Amino acid sequence: MIQVSKLSYIVGKRHILKNVDFEAHAGELLAIIGPNGAGKSTLLKILCKEFKSSSGEVLIKNKDLNSYSLKELAKFRAVLAQSNLLSINFTIEELIMMGRYPHFKDNPSENDLKIVNQVIDDMGIEHLKNRSYFTLSGGEQQRVQLARILAQIYDGKESILFLDEPINGLDLLYQQLILEQAKQLAKMGFCVVCILHDINFASKYADKILILKDGEKIGYGTPKETITVENIRNTYNTNVKLIEDSDVDYPFIVPISTT
Repeated sequence: MIQVSKLSYIVGKRHILKNVDFEAHAGELLAIIGPNGAGKSTLLKILCKEFKSSSGEVLIKNKDLNSYSLKELAKFRAVLAQSNLLSINFTIEELIMMGRYPHFKDNPSENDLKIVNQVIDDMGIEHLKNRSYFTLSGGEQQRVQLARILAQIYDGKESILFLDEPINGLDLLYQQLILEQAKQLAKMGFCVVCILHDINFASKYADKILILKDGEKIGYGTPKETITVENIRNTYNTNVKLIEDSDVDYPFIVPISTT
């Protein structure tokens, strides 16, 4: 679905990204982790065609990203940004219908209405359908925003979801709900690329992990391949202990010290 080769992004004399290589596949959730300033959001903006890389190549479905128009991308690629501020108080159903705007001109078709209802059901937010957006909690709003972008690409084959720190500021319950839904979407065949700060959540939910530090790739692979004491120490300058538990089938870390 996504192939990135020798990708670099330079602002002035500063290398924000340096020769980054990785792939993201349909049916997988790829988590991008790393400290602040690692280049995670810049990388996502390049993949979304918001920024243009200084060098390197990005292929989407074996086609150069730059050859797609934004309208073409909107049919199979959706983005959940860090901030989704609204100035008008829409109902939940109206807001999710906005995800279908790239697919019709004046009025939604029967298929558009069907998809919106299906997404509402899939996201488990039927009880919120007629509520106004401003009355929802932060966690509920984020689930609705995820439903909106899912509606945008729901009927596309091999669609791509970009999630930029989707669980920031949410309590533990909603963090898990959002990531469980993202994981389920990957199982349905979507390619999901998600920036996360929580290493253990990345380890639990991701099929592959890309670790960045100072714009460079530190690790790329499965959680067991990438979440190692050495990688975390080199990336975050923090010593950690790797916990092994028979009830947990993914690497779990606990910080020890910063020295």
